[in-house]
Amino acid sequence: MIAGLMVAVVIAAGIFFATKRKQAAMNSGDRTASKPPLKGTRYALAFNGGARVEIATTGSLSGTFTVECWALTTRSKGTETILSSRGPKDCSFDIKFREGKRFHADIGDGSRWLVKMANARFSYNRDIWYHVAYVLTPTNYSIYVNGARADDGLIYPSGQPLLYDEEHRLCLGADLLETAALDGRVAELRIWRTARTAEQIRTNMHRLAEPREPGLQGIWSFTEGTGTETTDSSGHGLTAKLIGNVEWTTNTPPFTSR
Repeated sequence: MIAGLMVAVVIAAGIFFATKRKQAAMNSGDRTASKPPLKGTRYALAFNGGARVEIATTGSLSGTFTVECWALTTRSKGTETILSSRGPKDCSFDIKFREGKRFHADIGDGSRWLVKMANARFSYNRDIWYHVAYVLTPTNYSIYVNGARADDGLIYPSGQPLLYDEEHRLCLGADLLETAALDGRVAELRIWRTARTAEQIRTNMHRLAEPREPGLQGIWSFTEGTGTETTDSSGHGLTAKLIGNVEWTTNTPPFTSR
């Protein structure tokens, strides 16, 4: 009888620990760094607060442009960088989560700040995907969250807002100057050398962009699912390199094909 009881205890313990291992795997956010990529699966990049992705931009982009992506934070407060070109020199551009209450950007021309508080008041929650878009021209900016205009403002003094050049390297999840790194995820980054309209942003935020769309400067859909690089599908060759503990995850926002 005692022997039978001991066998039952061993079996129960095995089931318990197997269940715990399965739960831990599920809670990891479906990260696939050690798994082969699944053909046709959409991926996002997961950041742990101390990693970044550097985009190998060439030339420069300034004046008029649009930056849009999906982003998620696992924290309810604090300042976290979604995208930035601040570094090695300052006074360029960034987009950040800030204190659970707003999306924040700084806008510069590469040598001076044009707008230091390009904010959209928006109460966001942790572990929720948000689509964020900033549209800039030499005279004004507009901010869209989930396809709706959240705020806009004037760029004064007017100038040439700088997204990137050789001295301002574009990064995801962190920048090269500050420590406000992202603890969260980013998906489907698109950069346009045009001012996208409200209708274009709203209509296409859930759709996968075509690589050759007019005005598209770069698009990173993170389709690889593994490795330390992710390609630009626009044809401009702006390959991005994963630095630090950046992981691939199948936890993505909803997309539909065209």
